Order: sequence, then C-alpha cells, then structure tokens
Amino acid sequence: MTKQIILLFFIILVLVGCSRFNNRISSEDVESSNIKNETKISIEEIKKNYIEEEILNIKQINENIVLVESQIETFANRFDIYNLDTGDKDTLPTMPEYVTLHSIENENYLIFLSSGKNSETNIGTFPNFIRCIRVKEEPNSENDFIAIREELVCDIGESISSGSKTCSNLSNGIVTMDSLQVVFEPIKGKESVFFAATTDIPPTKVHYDESSHLVYIDIEVEEMSENFNNAIESCKNENIKKISVTRKGNITRLILDIEDNVKTYKVRKKRMANSIFFEIYFGF
Repeated sequence: MTKQIILLFFIILVLVGCSRFNNRISSEDVESSNIKNETKISIEEIKKNYIEEEILNIKQINENIVLVESQIETFANRFDIYNLDTGDKDTLPTMPEYVTLHSIENENYLIFLSSGKNSETNIGTFPNFIRCIRVKEEPNSENDFIAIREELVCDIGESISSGSKTCSNLSNGIVTMDSLQVVFEPIKGKESVFFAATTDIPPTKVHYDESSHLVYIDIEVEEMSENFNNAIESCKNENIKKISVTRKGNITRLILDIEDNVKTYKVRKKRMANSIFFEIYFGF
C-alpha cells in the first residue's frame, strides 16, 4: 500500500512538472511571436522608405521576400530585397550600372543583365551579367550580397556597343586561335587625356550583316597606326576566314568574314599599364 502511495505521488510530481514546462514553452512562444510581430514590415510600410526615389516595380519572390526596384532621376536603378518577417533589407550590388532583372534562382541568388552603362561616368563596359549571391545574413547590414560578373554571350545578330574616349591611337591588332584583340595607346602629346580619370576604349559598335554573313566593328578613333593593317592581315583564327579594314574620317571599320557555323560572340575590355584593348570571341 505504501509503495502504491509513493508511486502515485511520483506520477503527480511528473505531471505537475510537465504542465509547468509546457506553460513555460507556451509563454516563450508568445513572447517570440510578439517580437516577430513588432519587427514585421508590410509592403505599404516599405513604400514609405522611398521618398526621393520613384518605385518602378515591386516583385514578390515568395511569401516573405519582396524585391523593390527604384530610381532617382539621373541615377541608375536600384534593387532592394526585403524580408517581411524580420524587416531585414539588403541593397543588391548592381549600382551604379543600369540593369534589368534577368532571373531569380531563389531569394539568395538573383541574376541581372547590365547594359554596361552607368550613371557616374561615360566610361562603362560591354553588356554583362551580374550574379548577386548572398554570402551572409546580418539583420543590421545592407550588404549581405556580393556581385560576380560574367561576359554576355550574344547571338550573332545582336548588336552591342561600349567606349567613350576618341582621343587614342588604334595601334595594334592581335589575332589568336580563338580571339581578336584590338589595342589602343595614347596619341603622342595627348597622354594626359588618354589616362585622365579612367582609361577607356573609343566608342565601338559590333553589328552583323545577315545577308553577307559579315561582322562589322566600327571604332570612332582619332588615329590609326600604319602597322595596324599589317598586324591583322595574316588572320589565323578558327572562326574568322578573313579580316579587312576601311577608314572614313574618324571611323575605322573592321570587316570580319566569319565561318558559316558561328552563332554567338562575346566581347571583353581589358586595361593594361600603358594601353587598353577589347577582345572578341566567336562561338557556335
């Protein structure tokens, strides 16, 4: 009988303890829920953050993640990503370039297409992809993403352009097995203009003539070295049959007779200590 009383007493103690534990957890849950409600932000509240900027678009990625595109006049467009549950905000590292949203892999990985132009200077790049990837998650930080750049692979019929400085000398052309490099150096006596601010290639446009299957590269450059023609005359490239050059006024035109199976190309710009060049690759 005594053993039964002791066992009953022990069971009562366990039940009371469990009840108190459950009550404590429930209390903590309520407290946590209250905190969550205090920090939660709504889309209407987000809109109030943009006083000077015009909101161009608000895109809901999922239940609690929102992407806001905004812009101040004369500045590049900007993308901010919000967590509605926590109120956390991160500005994606695309500025000062003008970009469009290309795709959303998930809330931690977004891909943008840059035009290559930006709002801070005339000097830019050729169009490229900017891959924004989250590398940390800090509530009080707005720079949890990094940007990884990747050259844009263009269809052969797509035209692209870049460049801003006409004051240079088209000094050299280098044909490799898989690319064509076009090199620019300062004009003698105008080195300060060439290197001022940031060195850039001359205005350059790449476009394609479907009827002749020729690629034209038009370059607005003040001078062209006499050796340039000789440098690219003996073209040995797996995707280019022949390269010819014409010049009218300040426009130098490179005419590329490409192989029939070429379907794509990409262009990159590189700066060296005493020169700058762009490089074009063709693909299938």
